[in-house]
Amino acid sequence: MRLPEVTTRHPRAIRAVFRAPSTNHMATLDGAWWPRSRDLAAELPELIATLSQRGFTVARVAYHRDSWDSVSGKLPIAGRVVRLGWFRTIDAHLLSLTELRSADRLDLLVIPPTSDPLLAEQAFAWIQDGHHDGRATAFLTDADTASRPSSALSGVHAGRVAENAWESEGGSYPRPNMNNGDLHEPNLAQLGS
Repeated sequence: MRLPEVTTRHPRAIRAVFRAPSTNHMATLDGAWWPRSRDLAAELPELIATLSQRGFTVARVAYHRDSWDSVSGKLPIAGRVVRLGWFRTIDAHLLSLTELRSADRLDLLVIPPTSDPLLAEQAFAWIQDGHHDGRATAFLTDADTASRPSSALSGVHAGRVAENAWESEGGSYPRPNMNNGDLHEPNLAQLGS
């Protein structure tokens, strides 16, 4: 299901974006959410209220057990109960929400609460651009790499940096034999005769 981006300036506002309707329909992620803590019971009401305002009434939430602090299987929110279920097989950076009436599913990338804001910004931008066709953890790893200033190095420059590090640490590339310009090892049998 595709939902519009959440845009607000309130300091406690939910930090989430959702895939635009015109982007990749084969995308595996429908949005990204950056909670403020690992307390799912404290974080979910805000997210569920936002989704409810956009016509997505959450009935169930599936999550990876190790990604969140302990929480009960039922969470009362806005006068009803949302069922929570943890799974070890679900991606650790994925939250899967099921809609009450249609059983539509919304899969959200979960950006860890302690993440660098540059990572969150990169992930949000990619979600909005439709750049999300893999597993949540792989997506997050790619976004983290892209958000780092060092990833701006060109391939050639990065190669030179790696070569210089190799050279300064005692390693070296084969040097040509100065006698004949060959790159192969000299024949020791010929040298001994």
